[in-house]
Amino acid sequence: MKRIIAIALALLLALGAFSGCALVEEDDGNVVIAKVNGVAILKSEFNEVYDYYYNMFINYYGYDASTAVNYLEDMKEDILSDLIDQKVLEQLAEKEGYFNYTEEQKTAAQKVLDEDKAEYIKNFVEQYTAAFEGQTINGKNEGESDEDYFKRIAEEKYLADIKDSGTTLEEMLDEQLKSAALEKFQEDKLSGVTVLEADVVTKYNELYEEQKQEFTSDSIFVKAWNGQSITTSGGSSKTYDMIAYRRAGYSLVQHILISFEDEDLDNLEALYGTIAEYDEEIEGREKDIKDETDATKKAEHQAALDDAKVKRAEYQKKYDDAVAAAQAKIQTKVDEVYNKVKDADEATFIATLVEKTTDTGMNTEDAAKKGYLIGPEDGMVPEFSERGLSLEAGKVGEPVATYYGVHIIRCMEKLAEGKVPYEDLKDDINTQLTDEKKDAEWTKLLGEWTKAADIKKYTSKL
Repeated sequence: MKRIIAIALALLLALGAFSGCALVEEDDGNVVIAKVNGVAILKSEFNEVYDYYYNMFINYYGYDASTAVNYLEDMKEDILSDLIDQKVLEQLAEKEGYFNYTEEQKTAAQKVLDEDKAEYIKNFVEQYTAAFEGQTINGKNEGESDEDYFKRIAEEKYLADIKDSGTTLEEMLDEQLKSAALEKFQEDKLSGVTVLEADVVTKYNELYEEQKQEFTSDSIFVKAWNGQSITTSGGSSKTYDMIAYRRAGYSLVQHILISFEDEDLDNLEALYGTIAEYDEEIEGREKDIKDETDATKKAEHQAALDDAKVKRAEYQKKYDDAVAAAQAKIQTKVDEVYNKVKDADEATFIATLVEKTTDTGMNTEDAAKKGYLIGPEDGMVPEFSERGLSLEAGKVGEPVATYYGVHIIRCMEKLAEGKVPYEDLKDDINTQLTDEKKDAEWTKLLGEWTKAADIKKYTSKL
């Protein structure tokens, strides 16, 4: 659902405190660029948003200054319209008492700012700890650790950035309170917006029929499942938030990865890459032999093919031996983890996974519950997919090694071909349809409120 404009703008201003230099001169900040029911919108308010976008275009999107300015020239009236919408909402919310803050609301707002500050300091400390690893840190107080020194410096920088931005902690708190109040205002105005279950069922069936037509290959299905964009039959690009149709031959799995030592990982990756190169050469030579009509050239291709197969076999043995040697180094840890989870339920498996795995793609409870899709064209290492597909739902397989390390795999579900059960999707579809309906209703309400307001624009002063 589209978030309230005031909240978005408050976020822009908060981020702007750390975004970089200003593009707009402030000496025209008191110029009135619009009035809403007699209340002025100043050029300084416009400048803050303008500067934020400028810095975002430069620092995030990598535009040069002239390109950024060209984009902003086209955005000026849109920025003004957003500021007007914000002022309309603020006036309505204030009239209805949403800005009469309780102590509980003040405490909640302060908590948000405190959490943002803590995250800022945490990121600063992590970056500087890594940058100065192994170096002597100058400037510390007596008895102060490196971490405490970095925390102190981070807090000083945090406060300096706020000051440099032209705002204060009190103003930031007021903006947070206002944002939360406007969010509550929006929620209350849209609280009666719901959808019928018949609409949910219709959407479910539409998704199924559409995906059944679009998921014409395993590679397309895997990309769609993993949230990647696919090219539809109509030639457009599309991503799917929900999957209602499944192809045959797939399972969902969780796994605990116990990585090999770094030296072994580098060696195995190199060997695996060489094997892949020989596989590619073998495939090419076999095609050449099939297509070649000249007997001499065909014999040359055959000799090259035979040589590639011999070399591949040599590297495969080196790889297998290296895997065995690397696994021996971590076998005690593998046995310890496997014995803990081999007969475990999902909750115990996930708890152990979060604690022990080295796979950064599945090291949280949410990621573990989502799982990995395995099956045809899954892009996984073959040994991993084969072990996972061999398991029944709820079962944990014996450890299997790949060049990443040793995997302890649990099958979550063997996916049935065809329709995903309605019960699995109805809540997500309901949420999506409700959000879309609320978005449309909010746009309608905002248009009505803005139309009813006395608005004067002075666009020539932008």
